[in-house]
Amino acid sequence: MARLHGKAGSVTFAGGSVTGVGITSWTIDYKSAADETTGMDSSGAKTFIAGLTEWSGSFSGYYDTGKIAAGTTGSATFYLVAAGANYAGTIIVTSFKVDTSVDGPIKITCDFQGTGTLT
Repeated sequence: MARLHGKAGSVTFAGGSVTGVGITSWTIDYKSAADETTGMDSSGAKTFIAGLTEWSGSFSGYYDTGKIAAGTTGSATFYLVAAGANYAGTIIVTSFKVDTSVDGPIKITCDFQGTGTLT
């Protein structure tokens, strides 16, 4: 079984001007509702069906020359490796944090909500 290393991952976001340069990590949390369908015929065990899906996440890294603002919407692609394996969809930026200090590089964190399908 082949394993992948995160060193070649990246993020592109068309709603801002982030192109993956300086990104150090990203996460996607992809969920599906499990709606209960228990009836009197369920023999005392709850039953469920898959419901609506949703996805959200964040990315962080070092500030480059890009600009992102809360409320920005655009297409985003999250690469596991340099080419090939990726996730893509439209995101809405829900928060954008900047962390700066006199003795280090400027860091950014962007939280987002996915809208529509994650491919």
